[in-house]
Amino acid sequence: PACLFYGGIGLGKSTEVGKAFPDYLWVQSNPTGLAPLSDWIAKNPKEAEEKNIRLPARMNLDRTKPIMPWLKDFFQNWKFGASQDKKAGAVSQYKGVVFDEWSTISFHIWEEIQKEYGKDKWGAIDALKDYHVRLTQIPKETDRGLILISHDQDPKYEELPNGILTSK
Repeated sequence: PACLFYGGIGLGKSTEVGKAFPDYLWVQSNPTGLAPLSDWIAKNPKEAEEKNIRLPARMNLDRTKPIMPWLKDFFQNWKFGASQDKKAGAVSQYKGVVFDEWSTISFHIWEEIQKEYGKDKWGAIDALKDYHVRLTQIPKETDRGLILISHDQDPKYEELPNGILTSK
């Protein structure tokens, strides 16, 4: 199964998907993307326990480093891990993967592709297609779910005095 959630910032897409899919691995470009879910769990501990709602495991992308090499490795490891039994690797424990803020991740991928291919526009388009093919093959090749959460614009963040990013 695969699904795309798209909409404005602050509508609760990540929170509701997090409630529904706690056994999925979350790849996120903002380390505080699930803060509203964490707040909801803290305010509703009984309901969270009854419905088995918990914070999912998360991988935070380092936005200061290129995303393309990391993503290629991720796709390969995810595919390999899915073909092994539960003891084989870290990814084998998850029922699927969620890419939160996929629109932001895609924007950075496209920037990297343009830098790599320069004036070779067809090469750049082919490289972007390759990423989309790899992404869309996750459910088919691994028998695991794929969820993309995208926004109509990049979220705005501010850094708090303690160094934590928060949505504006």
